[in-house]
Amino acid sequence: MSATTMLSSESGLSRRSFLRVSATAAGGLIVALYLDFPLQAQAPQAKTYPPDAFVHIQRDGKIVIQVNRLEFGQGVQTSLPMLLADEMDADWAHVVAELAPAADVYKDPVFGIQMVGGSGSIAHSFQQYRELGSKTRAMLVAAAAQQWKVSAPQCRTEASVVYGPGGRSATYGELADAAAHVPVPENVPLKKASEFKLIGKDTRRLDSRPKCDGSMKFGLDLDLPGMKVAVVAHPPIFGGTPKSIDDKAARGIPGVMDVFEIPTISRGTAVVVVADKFWTAKQARDRLSIDWDFSRIEPADTEQLRAKYKELAATPGNVAVTRGDLSVLDGISAANRFEAEYEFPYLAHTPMEPLNTTIRFDGDRAEVWAGSQFQTVDQMAIAEIA
Repeated sequence: MSATTMLSSESGLSRRSFLRVSATAAGGLIVALYLDFPLQAQAPQAKTYPPDAFVHIQRDGKIVIQVNRLEFGQGVQTSLPMLLADEMDADWAHVVAELAPAADVYKDPVFGIQMVGGSGSIAHSFQQYRELGSKTRAMLVAAAAQQWKVSAPQCRTEASVVYGPGGRSATYGELADAAAHVPVPENVPLKKASEFKLIGKDTRRLDSRPKCDGSMKFGLDLDLPGMKVAVVAHPPIFGGTPKSIDDKAARGIPGVMDVFEIPTISRGTAVVVVADKFWTAKQARDRLSIDWDFSRIEPADTEQLRAKYKELAATPGNVAVTRGDLSVLDGISAANRFEAEYEFPYLAHTPMEPLNTTIRFDGDRAEVWAGSQFQTVDQMAIAEIA
């Protein structure tokens, strides 16, 4: 699901990593990046991870690459697979990208948690995904060389095909099963920039067409058996609370199950409507008659806030780091000095996908589908509440 991941809870991260490979029951090569985590004092043994973590070569030649970041428009569902596919010499026409679920194996190598932000996706996983691609390619070449009884250097790869001496050739799909039994190489050479075929080249996004024709599945499209839908009537001002609620019209709509209040993070109160379907819940919410109380809220004034910020900016604060000699500026004449002040309004961080979360909870285990920018943090919050 685009912009949606399924959450589960794990923790811990170290710098060391290694590859594990297995053959699937349905056949094909699976390559996973396993992170070697330090044992915690309360953990008697190391954690295990799913074998199909990053790339799965199917017998039909399709190459499914897992993306360990949230895709919310910045293009990682294409750019990260490009890194792996380029080093792998994969046929881009057969590459499919999937958003990875929440798991330790998908944590950002630098941040140490599963997240996306700070423009770190490519910077942090550039080496990671390229090594995965190069090692996968090396295993496919080794499998072909074993079958043909030739040396690996006698073989070359192009567009998901291994070519050998004497006009021999085999597709990655044909070699997938055999490659699953080849030892994973510890060190592999990476391409020079001049050898890139995908990296740095104009490449059509993998998610463009499904997003344009409506076939892309988002979190809001999830429909589970027996699922109920809740929508929220938020106070129009942070911290607002209802003086009174007339929910008679809302409760009169067939399919509405309940109407109740919940606290908000801004120390206010919101009103929730639960129904059997989204449209029913939305229509019921729209029919709520709520008289909001803002008496405890200090009204915000943009000009007053700007004046206060400028005043605070001119006062001494804690110094985090100092570089260079600030006194040098005093020696620059006013005629040779340019000064500018920039002010930006408060802007909502508003995604195009409606914010939504689906939770299936049976009392012992919670499965959550959410458009999450910080999967690890959300796991912690969900665990605390559940």
